[in-house]
Amino acid sequence: RPEPFISLEKKIEAKYRLLNDGRKCPIMGLGTALIKKEKDIEVVYQSIVDGVRLIDTCPSNEEFVGKGIKKAITEGKVRREELFIVTKLELEEKEDPEKALSKYTGSGWRYL
Repeated sequence: RPEPFISLEKKIEAKYRLLNDGRKCPIMGLGTALIKKEKDIEVVYQSIVDGVRLIDTCPSNEEFVGKGIKKAITEGKVRREELFIVTKLELEEKEDPEKALSKYTGSGWRYL
């Protein structure tokens, strides 16, 4: 198991906000701006194992973040429905957000 950035003695217990549909969305999660290499997949995976359920990704790293998420789901550590995955649009993409978000679904993301 790779060394975590921060030593966690117990699983993360996040606070939540209640959404209009009744689901609870964590108010803290994993920021992935520095996830840029194949070895960083394990950071995403281990964060999920440790209890993170909100993952903030960006257009430059969806491949690596997605692999970490897929590994956790495949190994039964989490169900996709338990995760909140958010992203951002590039400034030039604001005119056609559906087209911009299609790159995620084209990369194997079914929904954000």
